[in-house]
Amino acid sequence: MYSKTYCPYSKKLKKMLNHYAIADLKVVELDKQKEMKNMQNVLKRMTGRSTVPQLFIDGEFIGGHDEMRLIVDRGELQEMLMKAKAL
Repeated sequence: MYSKTYCPYSKKLKKMLNHYAIADLKVVELDKQKEMKNMQNVLKRMTGRSTVPQLFIDGEFIGGHDEMRLIVDRGELQEMLMKAKAL
């Protein structure tokens, strides 16, 4: 997950993910990185988005807070995490 420490949507997504016992969850706080601008440019090329949060599961871009909210509401996140062997 790519995040910024002050972003309210990043905070909400981290809280949402904390409800799952995700093995090896990696959170990159872009605002703490020396290469923040370069990292954001790479993410934008990869995802088409310049905003955070950006969540990847097993190397696949899933989306941001709004997409994850829908996935959680539909009860699909646990299955996605199990397929990725993240639980």
